[in-house]
Amino acid sequence: MENKRGHVLAVPYPAQGHITPIQQFCKRLISKGLKTTLALTTFISNSIKPDPSGPVSIATISDGYDQGFDSSGSIHDYVQSFKTSGSKTIADIIRKHETSDNPITCILYDSFLPWALDEDVYSVSVREVLQEIVHVCVMKMG
Repeated sequence: MENKRGHVLAVPYPAQGHITPIQQFCKRLISKGLKTTLALTTFISNSIKPDPSGPVSIATISDGYDQGFDSSGSIHDYVQSFKTSGSKTIADIIRKHETSDNPITCILYDSFLPWALDEDVYSVSVREVLQEIVHVCVMKMG
């Protein structure tokens, strides 16, 4: 029987200073034998055009404003929409991977996204959920 490795779904807040530390942490996790998937909003993914052949897998999630934050009107509207749309699309990603060789076993989420623990997401078969702390992302894993 094949020994399945852990699979981490990393969900950063979609703003400068949040994505790169999580992405670098994902690379560290890969070096330790874990599979990682970085969940980026549709707008961010289209803007930065991540390398699909890179070591970190990319999945897109919706924040409800796939054309960009400017169409949201206010930060409050954006946060509410991201909570609603984001939790649904994260749960969809987890379900999609359930039957794969490496189902998602852990969610690493940004502290700006406390809804990552909402029932819609957590009720899916993920065993562990960790809150990302920026200091952890820069800590040397020996």
